[in-house]
Amino acid sequence: MSVAWYTSLEQARPVNPSKAVISSLADALCLSDLDRAFLFKLAGHPAPEVTTSTALDARLMQSLVDQLAAPAYCTDALTNVIAWNAGASEVFGDYGQWAPDRRNLLLLLFEEPGFAQRLADRDDYAARVVRTFRGRSSAYLTDPVAVALVDTLNRRNDRFRSLWARHDVRQAEIDTLDVIHPLGLLTFTMTSWQAVVTGGLRLIIYLPTDEATAQAIRRGV
Repeated sequence: MSVAWYTSLEQARPVNPSKAVISSLADALCLSDLDRAFLFKLAGHPAPEVTTSTALDARLMQSLVDQLAAPAYCTDALTNVIAWNAGASEVFGDYGQWAPDRRNLLLLLFEEPGFAQRLADRDDYAARVVRTFRGRSSAYLTDPVAVALVDTLNRRNDRFRSLWARHDVRQAEIDTLDVIHPLGLLTFTMTSWQAVVTGGLRLIIYLPTDEATAQAIRRGV
């Protein structure tokens, strides 16, 4: 890129970046396929074909969470739960009891009262998920599946519709979660990790915050 190109950009003059420039910028920013497509559309170019798949990542993530003692699960960009361990089932419920097309955090939280009943503040957790999804979804809401998911929840759930209408976003990577468990009140610190190559793939791990929770984990919560 020349100095003249940067000067035109800084002065808000049309620069019409080529596909090669946009592709190089996407590579430098390590954008996912969906984010890359969004950037191409912003620049006025046809979006490149999405060729990556999350199937392999799902298998790897399941292997990873199975090795963790702390509750952990993995979601995609639409909050579909694609991997979880026994600890996550103890905290939130067994995701396996729901059909794969229902195994979505938003659907579970707003349409399945039996999900996450052990959370001390389930409503607050649901609001966090909505804000996080909105914060991550600006590039994904051109996806018909994402649009349909939001439209469905808006029609069927007043609570979701109210939260979505606030336009609140959340980018937190650390949070706390209180769980009312038969062994007592457990407190976890959430850590969140997002994949670079596979767009929207996230690993969420709930680490014990105090010794009582750590002991419960060691006993196999």
